Amino acid sequence: HGGVHTSLSHALASGRIQKMRLAAALLVVVVALASAPVSEALNAALMHKHIAALRHGMAEDGKLWALLVAGSNGWDNYRHQADICHAYQILHKNGVPDENIVVMMYDDIASNIQNKNKGQIINEPNGPDVYAGVPKDYTRADVTPANFLKILQGQPMTAGSKKVIKSGPNDRIFVVFADHGAPGLIAFPTWDYIISQALHSKQLLSALSSMYQKKQYEKMTLYIEACESGSMFDGLLPNNTQVYAVTAASPFESSYACYYDKHLGVYLGDCFSNHWMEDTDKADLQTETLQQQWQTIREDTNTSVVCQYGDLSFVNDNLATFMSVPSKAAKPSSASAKAKKQRKARANPVNTRDIVLATLQRRLENAETEQEKADIQQQIKTEESSRAFLDKVYAPFVLAALQTRLGDDPPCNDTHCYDECIHAAMLTPEQCYWQCCIGQRSCVSAVPPPDSYCVTSVWRKLVGSCGLHVLNDYSMKFGTPIARVCALDNRKEVLDAAMHKALEVCAQNTQA
Repeated sequence: HGGVHTSLSHALASGRIQKMRLAAALLVVVVALASAPVSEALNAALMHKHIAALRHGMAEDGKLWALLVAGSNGWDNYRHQADICHAYQILHKNGVPDENIVVMMYDDIASNIQNKNKGQIINEPNGPDVYAGVPKDYTRADVTPANFLKILQGQPMTAGSKKVIKSGPNDRIFVVFADHGAPGLIAFPTWDYIISQALHSKQLLSALSSMYQKKQYEKMTLYIEACESGSMFDGLLPNNTQVYAVTAASPFESSYACYYDKHLGVYLGDCFSNHWMEDTDKADLQTETLQQQWQTIREDTNTSVVCQYGDLSFVNDNLATFMSVPSKAAKPSSASAKAKKQRKARANPVNTRDIVLATLQRRLENAETEQEKADIQQQIKTEESSRAFLDKVYAPFVLAALQTRLGDDPPCNDTHCYDECIHAAMLTPEQCYWQCCIGQRSCVSAVPPPDSYCVTSVWRKLVGSCGLHVLNDYSMKFGTPIARVCALDNRKEVLDAAMHKALEVCAQNTQA
């Protein structure tokens, strides 16, 4: 083994080694270790160590690029920019230079009038400031789907810092996105963010396909934090284009916010994002793999199903491949199992669709004066009234979805459970179907990928006739039944009938 170790050390020390030579070196190591008279356990340990080292050598041949995006604005959406700032700190700590990191965020949190920690953003209770040093490449009106696609594809920019992902065939790309979502789309900040400022799955997949054809990357990993984020890739992302995607939720469920902070009066992070970044903070990036991290965050994120899509051929690559410059990876922290248990106990996850009401209820618990309590109680009453109205507006679409069966949906074996689930109104029809009829929550939908353009057209008509108040965090949960109706062959007839009834509700509410 001494000769094998010495040869490998010289090979790695030589720096810019071609990948074919590294592959050959890997073969030599495997053969030598397999034939050496050592215990099976030691053999496996040595082989794992050398494979990891060789992968680092290969990674040195190309650059690592990162595109970090917070797609929301407003104080109540604090958590999304906190997630992205934390992601930046991880990359920065692990040696990724700022010129290789592009950050898109509205940048209205650190200086917000409601921020009692002026100039700072935290991602967990009593956590460190994650805002310091974050590049402000694209802010405010420059945070758009069009700019995101141009930056990702390395196209020239005239706005912001003009920084783009100038990747080549030997480079890796890491994309992190945090915001709201709906079937087949993820949102960007604006007053009508779903109607006009949405990134549709077809747009993203088209860009990824173009980049693959042009050999603009070697491997790409995407981490997407959004409701129904699985619908961006389910049935759409190929398994052979070196693009791997991890989503906070399945195609038909919400993601969850975590860590309510009573001092600031907001949720500080999103459960999926907090879990992958807390794992990364304590991990040895040179040994923990993408697959191991997925298994960890899937177990920790028990509020939604963490899914993986696309090309799984490189999920055994170590985290350093996409989160560090190999020679500059930070040492793993000594976070204990006790600390992890304490974080979990104070996570207090809440469905993103319920974030407004949940936040108000938390603020009421911490109100200090009678006047403050009265003001918050009135806000809660207004929010509950708004939700009741929205339930009536969208009821025709939910009913239409319930009356259909699409694709390969098998008959439901537990109709009693399904009926109770629907009437409880806690889950969407699709979620009730999977929970009661299939008995599991799945990353794969039994129906075709959603037509997100059809969904947004329904919302556009509703907003045009009823006003912007029919489109908010809560009403986005109705995107799933709308998408189901949009998949019908006779969708125009069904949608027109549902729309007519919905507009009648709006008219009655205006008259009242």
